[in-house]
Amino acid sequence: MGESVNLIFNHAKAQKTLHSFQNEWKLVANIIHIHRLMYLKTLETTLPEQSEIENWNDLQVPMGLLQIPVENALLHGLGNKDSGLFKLQIELKDIGENILLAITDNGVGRKKAAGLSNFSKHGTGTRNLNEIIEIINAVNENKIRVAYEDDIFQANDEKFGTRILITIPKTIAYES
Repeated sequence: MGESVNLIFNHAKAQKTLHSFQNEWKLVANIIHIHRLMYLKTLETTLPEQSEIENWNDLQVPMGLLQIPVENALLHGLGNKDSGLFKLQIELKDIGENILLAITDNGVGRKKAAGLSNFSKHGTGTRNLNEIIEIINAVNENKIRVAYEDDIFQANDEKFGTRILITIPKTIAYES
């Protein structure tokens, strides 16, 4: 927790829009750890190998690009699930000029989460992140893209789960 606070504080102090993928991954690892300790004690995670992550340590990304969707998956998708296995999978792929990250959970899904009480209290992180992405994309030919796939699993006539696909250009330029 303290590491995340320090990363966020130092980022804000430096008044930079982007930070390293290495720091972003630390935020992701910390939020998974916190949710596992406090809320999702039986959470099963499938994460990229450390060597895959280290390949992109210096890649520049907006703060929260991965952390916010992962936290939303844990909080809204899996946190609202009543029983069964709680699964979170993060995949990392090199696709030419871009990196593709897929964040998949087997939670209740975005539609159901939107109707639950705790969902209405949140959403600021995603809104702010979308605004930052829009600003960065305005000055870059190769764009950051975020796409959602809803209801990706089905069991007993019930659809659930979400996959978020984040395409990150290997070269992002932005001077704040």
